[in-house]
Amino acid sequence: MVMPPRQRARANPERVPQTVGHNLTRLRQREGWTQAEAAEALGLSVREIQRLEAGANITILRTARLAYAYGVPTAALFEPPRARIRRQPGRPRKRWQGERPRGGRLAPF
Repeated sequence: MVMPPRQRARANPERVPQTVGHNLTRLRQREGWTQAEAAEALGLSVREIQRLEAGANITILRTARLAYAYGVPTAALFEPPRARIRRQPGRPRKRWQGERPRGGRLAPF
């Protein structure tokens, strides 16, 4: 089965550690914790929290333990981030201050 390009990009195995790290950061921020507070609550060092959130030193066992500590299913840590609204190419439209001149034309500056 051939996946569409958008799904292939989301399923890239090279991005899994970064995805898990991003989700760990999001969960920590949802709790309102700093990295130091998360380290204390989870029984890890601050450096370990930093590495995990950067996508380094992630194992299945550690991922399962962190998911349990945050109260989410383990699979939730592997879900790619939702797509953000993409910007349109080109320059942004100018926002007009005041009224536009009659006839829709701008006066030269």
